[in-house]
Amino acid sequence: MTSILDTKSPLLWRACLAGDVGAMEKAMEQGVDPRKMDRNGENCLHMCARSGEVDAFERMVREGLNLNTSNQNGQTPLHVAVGKGHTGVVRYIVRSGGDTNLKSKFSGMTALHLSCVENEEDIVKFLLDNGANCAIQDAIGKYPDDYSRNDSILEAFEYHFPVCTHGRKKEKGSKGSKGREKVEKNATVTAAIVDEVVTRNEVKEERRRTERNEEYDEDEDSDKDDENKSRMKRKEKKRSSKREKGHLADREGVEIYDKMEHYNVERAKVNWDKAKQGGKKIKINHSLGFSNEHKERMSQNVFDRLMGGKKK
Repeated sequence: MTSILDTKSPLLWRACLAGDVGAMEKAMEQGVDPRKMDRNGENCLHMCARSGEVDAFERMVREGLNLNTSNQNGQTPLHVAVGKGHTGVVRYIVRSGGDTNLKSKFSGMTALHLSCVENEEDIVKFLLDNGANCAIQDAIGKYPDDYSRNDSILEAFEYHFPVCTHGRKKEKGSKGSKGREKVEKNATVTAAIVDEVVTRNEVKEERRRTERNEEYDEDEDSDKDDENKSRMKRKEKKRSSKREKGHLADREGVEIYDKMEHYNVERAKVNWDKAKQGGKKIKINHSLGFSNEHKERMSQNVFDRLMGGKKK
């Protein structure tokens, strides 16, 4: 029964990752195929590019491996070397005929994009010197120099622009230190203008708010004065009404109780008996301003409820 596990290839892969040419030779003498790929789709060239050892990379190239082979993410050995910052391997790949303009599978970046992202000045200048195309856009529509804020890198793009544009139009004031200074100066002036306008609007809004508050306070004060005057008039009218009704106390046979006095059941029963016998002695609360007939009816209803009678 044949084994589904490859027990020999990892020996070569580990040697490539370490950049150990002697171990690589020994593994290949044992019959390991250098063209086999791991589960990520990388071959020995990708692994040697990660190590940064130019001799190990050159040894694998002599085995006939393709310099432009891509892994599952669409990255070539050049992408790997640029991402690791291995300038020597990058130089060897480009001078050996590696394609500098291949795009990765998902991000759509070329080696020039990636070198700008990693801020590798030497690699950027070398790629531009060797004809890397700076007009290629990645998956989100950005050019390589859009990822850099390094003056040295941007000046290199400006210097090589006539050669590496491949039809791309140059944007004025967008490349190099001079263009950046101009853009930053314009941005500073614009920010100052915006701040001034915002401050002016805030002052105007604060003035309008203050005026509205003052008008509101004046209206509120006038409303309070009118309300106080109306309350005083009502109190005075109530006092005069009480004075006018004071003659009720002089009527014969009428007894007026204080409204805060506790109710006396025995006294109410006597008054009720007198009322039942036709007497005139009833309880009147004159402060409510009801008619005499209504007051008499209310008193009788109160007495009825106290004595268990029904409301009339």
